[in-house]
Amino acid sequence: MFEALSKFLIPIAGKLNNNRYLQVLRDAFMLSFPITIFASIIVVLTNLPFLDKLMSEGALTTFRSSFGIASQATMGIMTVFVVFGIGYYLSRSYDVEAIFGGAIALVSFLLLTPFVLIQEGGEAIQNVIPLDRLGAKGMFLGMIVAFLAA
Repeated sequence: MFEALSKFLIPIAGKLNNNRYLQVLRDAFMLSFPITIFASIIVVLTNLPFLDKLMSEGALTTFRSSFGIASQATMGIMTVFVVFGIGYYLSRSYDVEAIFGGAIALVSFLLLTPFVLIQEGGEAIQNVIPLDRLGAKGMFLGMIVAFLAA
């Protein structure tokens, strides 16, 4: 059973493994992997279940607000790393100057990012980059733009 299944799956896996675009996507996400690990460690540390027994409520709130910003900041800009990584590694796979491909991909993504922030009341703030567009909310657009730009 295993041999019959492997006869069918190994050629497909080999073709997927040798696909240039999937390799670039893998390498770009590996570029952002350290910030993901750092943010995950901070989230675990700030949400340990016994912290309320070790600290007062005020100290716990201060601890969580001080260290909670680290996970928000790193995950909030993850798309920037992925977009740059896609541009960099795709340019490198075509044997052109990789740093320029990464820079062009990043600038192209920022050109498509709205520089306006809508507040809860409906008031718009101009000339700012919303952090949610640099995080997971803008990831799909960032990947498409990076592949096209590079």
